Amino acid sequence: YCKTLATALHQHHRYAAIITPSYIQNLYQGCILHDIGKVAVSNVILEKTGPLTVLEEEALRNHTLSGGDIIKAMEQETQGSGFLSLAKNIAYFHHERWDGSGYPYGLQGNEIPLEARIMALADAYEETTAALVHEQRSTHQQAVDMIVKSAGRRFDPRLVETFISVQEDFDQIRCVLAESEGCRIPNRN
Repeated sequence: YCKTLATALHQHHRYAAIITPSYIQNLYQGCILHDIGKVAVSNVILEKTGPLTVLEEEALRNHTLSGGDIIKAMEQETQGSGFLSLAKNIAYFHHERWDGSGYPYGLQGNEIPLEARIMALADAYEETTAALVHEQRSTHQQAVDMIVKSAGRRFDPRLVETFISVQEDFDQIRCVLAESEGCRIPNRN
């Protein structure tokens, strides 16, 4: 999802200098580590199906800091890996929100690194369409509607505009990866 969104963003003059082929490759590799900080969160919290207590919620939210710190240490050992630099930003900031209501720092707008904004949107799509509990799983259209409604609050409005232009690609990725019910993958021959 991140690679698809970044590739489409590259077409916009505003992002063409930032989103290079190297950036896209580093993003593709780095996004895999976005939740690595969850290794520091108790399985009791991660597997809980009911509401979290305030302390449990705080422990879960700290996965962004733990993950960023883990990758930062790895980055220092490799002395400046582009892939790890993006991965670190993604881990630290993928739960920040465009309007400043996210965590861990309450960053807003362009204060949030672009790679983290891309991951936030892609992660939200994936979380809603591939929820482990089938009854909580959204359709592709429900996920699109949620993302569109969250433009300017949760997500960067420009990223949402770009997402809309590639939403069918997201749906195809979802169908291939999740082998979801109700997917009809067109024959591309």
